[in-house]
Amino acid sequence: MVTELLFGEGFAVDRAEDEWLYGSCVHDGYPGWCRADGLVGASPPSHRVSALRTFLFPEPDFKRPPLRALSLGARLNVLTERSGYCEIDGGGWVASVAVADLRELADDWAGTASRYVGVPYLWGGRSSLGLDCSGLVQVSLSAAGISVPRDSGDQSEAVGRPLGSSEALRRGDLAFFPGHVAIMVDERYCVNASSDPMAVVIEPLSDLSERMQRREGRGLVVARRID
Repeated sequence: MVTELLFGEGFAVDRAEDEWLYGSCVHDGYPGWCRADGLVGASPPSHRVSALRTFLFPEPDFKRPPLRALSLGARLNVLTERSGYCEIDGGGWVASVAVADLRELADDWAGTASRYVGVPYLWGGRSSLGLDCSGLVQVSLSAAGISVPRDSGDQSEAVGRPLGSSEALRRGDLAFFPGHVAIMVDERYCVNASSDPMAVVIEPLSDLSERMQRREGRGLVVARRID
């Protein structure tokens, strides 16, 4: 798996081979294959899921068996609201408390990333069921209205500006290592999806840097700030 589409995200199809479609994610241009039965037509979204994870119900009733789970950042086109639930285009109801207007931004991406602590590490993942280091950065910044590339190598060149040697790290800065990225929660600690503990964790940046030094032969490569 190279990446994951969240519910409501677009996929531009280039060609089809049997039950598979080749194309790219609309939100970041990332190419790959997906099964044709995983896609449906949809109208432009008006809202997003703001809870870490919530459920889509067949009726506005939490006692009904859910149709599926939706992760933070999933895109929804809300048609109407009733009894504390939002009806979405395509069918189903989501609890209103788990939904936010697309214009409502979560500017503290370090805080958003920290909500995923304990979520399992999953190569290519971007959801609250599992994600990787660059996926965590991408979905956290997306909640703040900031679009970034999918992979950490591209993020290290395109996101924000590099910090000078005299600039101290602060909350929200991105710390890049060989093939890895973390988000600073303060000047000493960072949150990252790591394949070592196989989970999203908050840990001292020094511990992560030492671990990467042992494994990759190099610690912190660059830190970048989104001003």
